[in-house]
Amino acid sequence: MVDNPINTNQIDGFIQKYGESNCYIGITQSTKERFIAHKLIDSSGNKTDPKIDWYWGDAATEEKARDIEESYKNRFDKLKGNPGGGKNPTKVYIYLIIPGITNENA
Repeated sequence: MVDNPINTNQIDGFIQKYGESNCYIGITQSTKERFIAHKLIDSSGNKTDPKIDWYWGDAATEEKARDIEESYKNRFDKLKGNPGGGKNPTKVYIYLIIPGITNENA
């Protein structure tokens, strides 16, 4: 059983709220490590900027996480994101890109 099961309606709502060109989607095993790398949070877990927003959910398996990520990238041409995710990524995340603050090259 996963702590925070993925809810694709939340991802849809996030994209609708901010617009696909302002969002980055990815997969990971550790949201804390990825959020630090993307500069969403600092090492203590605090947001790096009050405007930062994100959603994440656990897809339970790597295959499902990759399928979800790929389906969103296929549906939304302007949605940002890079392939990867490390070993056994089961968590899907999406965040609001804030130029000069967030790091989309992580």
